[in-house]
Amino acid sequence: MENGSEDYPLICFHYIHQNPVKAGLCNKMEDWEYSSFRDYLGLRSEPLIKKNIAIDVIGINLSTFYQESYAIIRDDKTQRLI
Repeated sequence: MENGSEDYPLICFHYIHQNPVKAGLCNKMEDWEYSSFRDYLGLRSEPLIKKNIAIDVIGINLSTFYQESYAIIRDDKTQRLI
């Protein structure tokens, strides 16, 4: 991910999905049933969210979503979120 404020929404988006794993609540993001992560992967029959909003506003690419979600977000970027 590039440096700069334009990637802030995308960093927040992935950071939120990574929180249950970082907190030790699950081993994989797709295991946390309360996360919209499962909706973006198409794992839930009745989605909790309307994923088109994030796709349009944040620029989520569903073909690379899984890989990007598991990418390590550098500490210098996540420090801006706190």
